[in-house]
Amino acid sequence: MDRLLTYLESNIARMFEKECQGSCLVAKLATEISSFSDPMREVLADGMREWQGIIEKVVIEALEKKVIRPDLEPAATAALIQDLWMGASQRSQVQRNVAPLRGALTFLRRYLAG
Repeated sequence: MDRLLTYLESNIARMFEKECQGSCLVAKLATEISSFSDPMREVLADGMREWQGIIEKVVIEALEKKVIRPDLEPAATAALIQDLWMGASQRSQVQRNVAPLRGALTFLRRYLAG
């Protein structure tokens, strides 16, 4: 779990350094391209599924090591983390402020700990 939280913290640091102007290309393209190009939408969906799968594996490992609350369902938790982070990233770009990302990270720490 520390790996996931450290990754998210480093994401916040990168966004801060770039004044919230650099973000995940998938998040940027998802809302624009998916409406116009089905093949591109499929590529983006595959990438998002892959990212969610990585998060799910980390959640499973954390459950096995008993470092997060035991009642979490790995796939649903991974989807929640991904959705929360993508939304916070988008708000950070619009507001040019990392506060939404910091808020998301604080929420995740509390949610995962129970």
